[in-house]
Amino acid sequence: MILSTCISIVLSAGVPVAPPATPGEIDPGCGQPPTGSAGAAVPPAFGVESRHEMFDAEALLDRLERAGAQMRRFEAALTLIRFDALLEESETRLGSVLLVRDDADATRVAVVFDEFIDGAGHGEERRQHWVYADGWLDEIDHHQKRYIRRQLVMPGEDFDPLRIGEGPVPLPIAQRKADVLANFDVVEPPPPTPPMLDRLENFVALRLLPRPGTALAEDTAHIDLFYDKESLAPLGIRVLDRNGDRDTVMLRRPKVNAEFGETQQTLLLLEAPDPAEFEYDVRPLRRTTGSEETPTVE
Repeated sequence: MILSTCISIVLSAGVPVAPPATPGEIDPGCGQPPTGSAGAAVPPAFGVESRHEMFDAEALLDRLERAGAQMRRFEAALTLIRFDALLEESETRLGSVLLVRDDADATRVAVVFDEFIDGAGHGEERRQHWVYADGWLDEIDHHQKRYIRRQLVMPGEDFDPLRIGEGPVPLPIAQRKADVLANFDVVEPPPPTPPMLDRLENFVALRLLPRPGTALAEDTAHIDLFYDKESLAPLGIRVLDRNGDRDTVMLRRPKVNAEFGETQQTLLLLEAPDPAEFEYDVRPLRRTTGSEETPTVE
């Protein structure tokens, strides 16, 4: 998946979340295979009877869809930990995510990473900036001096950048119930494990198991989504691949429908860099004349 996406009906400016760890404490378990990776047993799915109360996946999906429909702006600090099962190494990226929708539900998403931390805990500033809007995903890698512009959908065709598996970063934001049930079996996950998500409190969670034949079924074992129990603000997501690779995302200090300041507006409007300083890579979609096949990026 490209780095690969999900809020509340009424929210205060922020939602209580366990405080973020310092870089040296971010991922104490990164060197260990995550639950469900090669050589480790996948935990059994919970049945109807929850650990604490009745688990009703469809009712929760209904609540999440209603909450997501009311969202017009979203902002959170973002921590992404990627674990490579083959190398038994991890990397951590720190940044932020912003989202805005207009009255026609056109969506603009910005993801910015400012700091990179390797598996040994060594950190450095390394800025990467993604913006999705109008069917295009733009990326500026300031470290590599590259500007990549990818067309993700043909004009007039339907595309949801928040749908899991389609967006630039996996985010548990505004998932539609019908989409979820069409592509996944939904069960209650076991308690979250390190890194990060084991610190969550007062949350609800879903585990998505890709249905055979769907786009994610070949490579993805499961996806866990976490939300604040009362407000349904998104708190985190974990994507476990069948080869043991794992993406863990923590959304800290989430704000829903709060006004954006000048800094946030600037991040949402990524400007193309100076071509004299950056390498340009533009990848439009092409469709063979007369073909009904799905277009591909050049």
